[in-house]
Amino acid sequence: MYSGIVKAFRLVSTTEGVRSLWRGVMSVVMGAGPSHAVYFATYEQTKKFLGATSDPEHLHPLAA
Repeated sequence: MYSGIVKAFRLVSTTEGVRSLWRGVMSVVMGAGPSHAVYFATYEQTKKFLGATSDPEHLHPLAA
């Protein structure tokens, strides 16, 4: 049915409308923010726990 991404976009937008291409994107956007915040907060705390320092000569091998 679809022979390429451009033809797929064209077919979907003509049959279902351009707005249908973006259906469901907001749920991903709403979940991505908190997910990334938790990831980076956990990452920074883990680095501190493993002994990361700002001095490049005294880095712990697991915290680099």
